[in-house]
Amino acid sequence: MASQLVRTEGLYVVERYSPTWGVRHVAVLLCQRDDWSASRLQFWVLEFWFGGLRFSRASDDGGWRVVGRIADQLGARRRLDETLRLGAGAYNLFFNNCEHVVSHIASDVRQSPQVRSAAAAAALVLLVIRSLVGTSRAQHA
Repeated sequence: MASQLVRTEGLYVVERYSPTWGVRHVAVLLCQRDDWSASRLQFWVLEFWFGGLRFSRASDDGGWRVVGRIADQLGARRRLDETLRLGAGAYNLFFNNCEHVVSHIASDVRQSPQVRSAAAAAALVLLVIRSLVGTSRAQHA
């Protein structure tokens, strides 16, 4: 987990696979110096799920994998503080899920690659079905 990979203070994107839902769940990892011991790092995870925002201490057994360090640390820290202060809104699988919140904090752009991929796959399936139905009708006419 993060404590084994992250050695620098800052904000990171982390992910773990959710076998229950069959999706990749993303979150923001905050790595900062311990208040009591400046040589020790603390790890916190901000998650967004259908139960709302959850900000908790990260543990090595949480199953999180570090995706990367957020490039815009100052902007991300401001957006993280704003999200903690104001909340992230109501969870919506298609328009406001964990990827939307994490991408907003990381880059100030709300997006969900999983939703985009699922929508593209669904559109492709519909096109194939429409094509097959059209071909079948043309053969019977």
